[in-house]
Amino acid sequence: MAVKSMATKKTSLPKARQLLKQSLLRLMRHWPVYVRVTAVYGILDLLLVRGLNRSVNLTTIKGSVTALGANRISALFGAPTTAGGGDAGNLYQSILLIIASLAIIWCLRQLSPRRPLAGKPKKKPAKATAETADLAPGVVTKQAYYRSTYALVPFVLLLLLMSIQFLPMLISGAVYSTVVSRGLANGVIE
Repeated sequence: MAVKSMATKKTSLPKARQLLKQSLLRLMRHWPVYVRVTAVYGILDLLLVRGLNRSVNLTTIKGSVTALGANRISALFGAPTTAGGGDAGNLYQSILLIIASLAIIWCLRQLSPRRPLAGKPKKKPAKATAETADLAPGVVTKQAYYRSTYALVPFVLLLLLMSIQFLPMLISGAVYSTVVSRGLANGVIE
């Protein structure tokens, strides 16, 4: 019995500019969803990390912004800060960042076009149920935060695994800097 070889159809991948254009169009088409998710993150960051109990002196802020100059304003507002929170603020900011990232990823997945994988037969569209009726057409911010947390444990475990994999590099960097700073290795060969 002869073995038949299956003919494979080779398709090229889309160009990077085309992917960028499609991604930007998708983001612009559904911008209110991403603005709402980001606004919830900003409000929670303001409440939990920075706190509302600190007094804000607008004249001091205006003076520091003008002292920096117009070209350095991004350095003031672009870097993530944990003002006054200490270790608890850092922890809250990390947790909020993970949850907001998962919510945005969930929104991206819900709002992406549904295309079957290559080689898979197209299925008939399923009837809308109470669970799936409110997904893609009207993604709600509440859904983004509630339904995205199913991936929280795998996400945190993956981050833990990646940090464990970086331990050898961290240890070797510490040993190298100690050897060089104490003068134990003076030459190239050492």
